[in-house]
Amino acid sequence: MKSFFYFVLTIIVLVAVTLNTDEGQENANNVKPTDKGSSVQVTNTMSSSLTSGLDKVLVSLDELQAVAEKSTDETKQIQDVAKKLGEDWDQIEKQVEQNYPEDYENIEKSLYPLLAEAKKEQPYLANVKQLIEATTKKVEAFKKSVGKTAS
Repeated sequence: MKSFFYFVLTIIVLVAVTLNTDEGQENANNVKPTDKGSSVQVTNTMSSSLTSGLDKVLVSLDELQAVAEKSTDETKQIQDVAKKLGEDWDQIEKQVEQNYPEDYENIEKSLYPLLAEAKKEQPYLANVKQLIEATTKKVEAFKKSVGKTAS
């Protein structure tokens, strides 16, 4: 009698587990995609943080320009501001690289040479100034294009 009772109990448990598994699969199949509003909100947030990051980069470029214009004796200050510029760019670099690969390449063609030159022990200021101007123009143009796509 006990073996019959265990047999029936085992069958009941197996049926319950099977029914529960089927219900879980049905729920997984009924998952609805999120609405478009949330993806727009994520895009706007991403554009907002990118714009804010670009503003930081532009401020650092302006600081570097001011230091480079001030005098040739400020190599330590030029190096420090260049380091800050690199850090500001690093905060948004992955986002720019993933979402705007062509703009990323364009900006980096002048940004990395600028950082390399500015971090030298004796940076060539004429080259630094030229690279600052080129990089600033590229970042400003990119910021405008990001602002247009976010609207």
